[in-house]
Amino acid sequence: MTSESKVLMDKVLEHKTEPQAVFDHYDAHDLRVFGSVARGDAGSESDIDFMV
Repeated sequence: MTSESKVLMDKVLEHKTEPQAVFDHYDAHDLRVFGSVARGDAGSESDIDFMV
């Protein structure tokens, strides 16, 4: 796992309740992170991809 991946994944986990509240409001289920962060090869220009 790259250091960028670790930082981004830590941020996802730290702020998990914020997007979850939006998804709960719309009765969305099964929030997932995918892409470079999930694979562990994110770089300095990577974003965080969510799948609902």
